[in-house]
Amino acid sequence: MNTPSQKAPVEVHSIGEAAADVLSVAEQGTVIASVTGAAYLQNQHGEICWLIPLDAPMHQRGIKTVGQIPRLRTGSRYQVVDHQLVIDSTTRLDLRHSQTWIEPSVPIDGIISISAISGSLRFIADQLLNMCDPSGFGCLIQPILQLATQQENALTPCFENKIAEKAWLEVKGMVRARRERDDEQFFHHAKSLVGLGQGLTPSGDDFLGGFFFSMKLQKNCYAQIVTLPAYNHSDLNLQWSPLTSWLSCSILLDNIDGHSVEPMHHFAAGILTGAPADRLLSHARTLLSLGHSTGWDMLAGFIAGMSTVIGQ
Repeated sequence: MNTPSQKAPVEVHSIGEAAADVLSVAEQGTVIASVTGAAYLQNQHGEICWLIPLDAPMHQRGIKTVGQIPRLRTGSRYQVVDHQLVIDSTTRLDLRHSQTWIEPSVPIDGIISISAISGSLRFIADQLLNMCDPSGFGCLIQPILQLATQQENALTPCFENKIAEKAWLEVKGMVRARRERDDEQFFHHAKSLVGLGQGLTPSGDDFLGGFFFSMKLQKNCYAQIVTLPAYNHSDLNLQWSPLTSWLSCSILLDNIDGHSVEPMHHFAAGILTGAPADRLLSHARTLLSLGHSTGWDMLAGFIAGMSTVIGQ
């Protein structure tokens, strides 16, 4: 019979590859944040993973549980003992039967031409903006698409979101610098967005995540016709980590390496392979459900990144 201090362990349904590494490389760590529906863990080497419920979108750092876990106390210690994740000596998660989650990939032999991407992005953006009011940097999507067709005077943005209004000059600078292949200006404007906004992952970081994720796909799928800026991962970490939270910086660097949330992978793969509109909308709406504005911020960044190569 289970006593109150010995409750049955919560079953772990699946665990991302990066999360498995976090727990195996260092078997002890700390709960660094706990919010509704998620808890964030950091091992003694500074690597991060997080706990999420069964219906949440997956990530390579995610640990998806079958049962609900209690709200964890920030600062609680965890350790891995006998294939169980034990938090604060009272919460136990059973890792023995968990599946390893592997990120969806884009089938390189099925990608469409860059010129064909523009219409899909515009159609999906129009549909989403007609269905719901954007939050965060979602209000930048239409102005970004105007930039993509060089119609800079066709739309004069009037932002109710002051943070998005502040970001707009930097976003325009990033898009123009990419088109002109001015790497110095590109990273100058990008750095200005790091840490801009509120929450565990500020809007500026989520926008940059979507932008750099799109550039990683461009490198993988259109390397022969797209020239990307040169950058050093360690240098970006050194420059950007003091400007935002350790958690947000880790997620941003994951996006730069091509690792994002599951609906972003599916949406991006659908755009690049010419998937039907209803499927694209389904993936996009799942993405938009993330956080207060995280999904909109990431989508705006992805569209901005792809807009820099439309027409090439």
